[in-house]
Amino acid sequence: MPRLPAPEIARLKPLVLARVAEGEAVTGVMRALGLGATAAQSWAKRDAGFRAALTQAVATGRARWMRGPDPMRMAAFLARVKAGEKVADLWGKPGMPGRTTYFHWRATDAMFAHEMGLIRAGQRAALAAGGRAAYRPYDPELADAIYARLWIRGSMAKALAGDARMPCASIVARWRREQPEFDKGIREAMACWRRTHAQARPPWRETLYSKAMRDRVIEHVAWGGSLASAAREAEMPALSTLYRWMRQRPDFARAVWTAYDDRDLADGFELIGPETGGGPRGQSRRRKALRRIGGLKRRPGLPRRGAPEGPRFIIVSPPGET
Repeated sequence: MPRLPAPEIARLKPLVLARVAEGEAVTGVMRALGLGATAAQSWAKRDAGFRAALTQAVATGRARWMRGPDPMRMAAFLARVKAGEKVADLWGKPGMPGRTTYFHWRATDAMFAHEMGLIRAGQRAALAAGGRAAYRPYDPELADAIYARLWIRGSMAKALAGDARMPCASIVARWRREQPEFDKGIREAMACWRRTHAQARPPWRETLYSKAMRDRVIEHVAWGGSLASAAREAEMPALSTLYRWMRQRPDFARAVWTAYDDRDLADGFELIGPETGGGPRGQSRRRKALRRIGGLKRRPGLPRRGAPEGPRFIIVSPPGET
């Protein structure tokens, strides 16, 4: 915060002393003036006269606060609250109590606590009356309009949009709870819309599958890819579509499994080829290679737990081995 000029500080010091002498806290006064909470301490360090005056103002305010509330100040506060001002907005203003003083008055003065209770009760009654005035009972005409719009638009959000007469979604939900027949009609309208549009929807999911698309997926897998990496390629089906084909199309599933097996066998022959050498060291390398092949990923589309029926592939020994 930038440092205030000396004339401004000289103007604010009497205001601070007056409010502190009324019983307000020093930090609360400084924050109410838009200054830092420790600004008064900085002024007191640089000005001995202000330090003595501030000490005296704190003692005066504390003594006044301990003697009890000021009737004139309390009456002014209650009048402004009855006029509609918020209690929190009055804290710390000139002639008004601070937050600590306000709660002290409520705890120690029965008359003040009673008056505040009456004010709070009136505010709650006005709020409740406003809520009852805004209550919208079930309207059969609006219910028919909602039915008609649901038949056309299909969703509640779209049915309620674009018309100021329509209730909000929470009111419609309350109507559905209160009127079982209305709720039943809503369900029937939305179900009929879904059936109608489901029949008119083009069968794009079925026409997407083709021999050319199958060959592209098989080629991708044979060259070291997977169904997940194939789904990330441009103009390829989504991963959920590929797995659905694995479940629903046996020819596609067999082709994918064959591509996986051929690729894994080719990798295995590279690992257990003649370059591994003979002797115990070469045999150990071959055994590790075979274990690696056996630990490769299961066929896509099969359960994670449990081995597939039958061998996944057949390992053929290289020439010269028995």
